Amino acid sequence: MRLRPLCVVLMLLLAPTTARANDHVASIFGALSFLTGSTHSGGHGTVEVALPIAHPIHDDLGLLVDSSVHGGTDEGNSVTKATLMFGLRGLRRPHARLILFAHFLGGFHRSQIGAAVDNGLAGSAGGGFDILLGVAGRTPKPGTTGDPGWMLRFQSDWVRVAGENSARVSFGGGYRFK
Repeated sequence: MRLRPLCVVLMLLLAPTTARANDHVASIFGALSFLTGSTHSGGHGTVEVALPIAHPIHDDLGLLVDSSVHGGTDEGNSVTKATLMFGLRGLRRPHARLILFAHFLGGFHRSQIGAAVDNGLAGSAGGGFDILLGVAGRTPKPGTTGDPGWMLRFQSDWVRVAGENSARVSFGGGYRFK
């Protein structure tokens, strides 16, 4: 499957550009995730960059690249579902160590069941929360969501892949850049 290396390369290429951001927040996230209603488990990763606009909303709205690969078996056949999606994420920080978010994504999928391969469109909507650790847990400047540091993330999404609707549940860690 060629989508997995493409996702990894894209994430690695975007990480240095987000690390150089000096006036807005960027983050990178990796997780273990599951598609509900199936035995498919796998990995899930995102790169997020806050919108680079000259307005206070730049700390509350981000551009997102989201990729995931799930595998398992279905009636004795090997199943792999991979996605690469893009979209917007809204952020809200109600507490110094907690960031809530919601997002909408659209993109592409590659699904393989046994020898059959299906490529097409994928979509997702969901949300979750980040718990900031270490340096990121300091009290932020008023009106901002962005201190650098490590985070734990719980995320739940509705995902449409290969004509099937599933809930994707992810838990993992990441780093926020400033």
